[in-house]
Amino acid sequence: MKARCRAGFVFLLAVASSPATPVSGQDHSWFEKNKQRDMHRYEGLLDQPNAKREYDVLGFFAQFAEMPALTNRTQLHVKYFLPPQSAGSSENEQVFIQAKQFAGRTNYLMKAGPEATQNVAGQWNEFYWRTRDVIDGAGIPPGQLGIMVRLGSDNEYTEDLAPAVFYSGNSMPQSNITGYALTLRVRLNSLTSLSCQLESDSGTALKNATKCFYTASHSCQRLQPESKIIEAGSLVTVCMDMENAGPGPVLLHIEGQYKNSSDKLVANYRFYHQRQIQ
Repeated sequence: MKARCRAGFVFLLAVASSPATPVSGQDHSWFEKNKQRDMHRYEGLLDQPNAKREYDVLGFFAQFAEMPALTNRTQLHVKYFLPPQSAGSSENEQVFIQAKQFAGRTNYLMKAGPEATQNVAGQWNEFYWRTRDVIDGAGIPPGQLGIMVRLGSDNEYTEDLAPAVFYSGNSMPQSNITGYALTLRVRLNSLTSLSCQLESDSGTALKNATKCFYTASHSCQRLQPESKIIEAGSLVTVCMDMENAGPGPVLLHIEGQYKNSSDKLVANYRFYHQRQIQ
């Protein structure tokens, strides 16, 4: 999918992640050290990053009326839908899958290798990995993992995303997708407001209004009262109600006002809404 706009006010531009490219505490030696034996992923623990970005996007999940329980810790699964080629995807769409903690004493990171998935346009694709290699030993709850599926490039501010259906074992959701949750952490400055808007690919606003709220939780299932101030370092979850929306490309625009500043946090994302899971 070809990018048409970029997230605004980026104070520190992240570079694309690859086994040869240092970024956010990762370097070539980290990838070499943490290449798992199945050769399909790089997985391990990182030092806490010192870089201060404007915000970090930590997870983009599909939502269901009943969210799947991550009870089976043997394998973790990520399903994602790649847009049909007519919706802007290329025949050989590059997909970058990442799992990272929302919070915790450790700083876990998993990146799928390029040979790990088939990545077929217009279909649901799947990636899974076992927990015994790192997660079990480090005592990391799977429910504390944010999953990002980026399309086209592995940049922290990549705008083309695929929502992740995240589940364990044989607990794949059987119901349709009702919406999405995008979680980011505000880094540099506090926000006094946050708003968001969904548009179709034609630029018209979708009928179902999006709910935007600040919560210490990363789940849309745990509603909390909105806070007047979103403190730097806090999680922000943008919840999208799309239960009655038809399939197709969607544009998400997020805008926040920084405290004691005329600057704004501006972010734009594109994804494909495919309600039915196969």
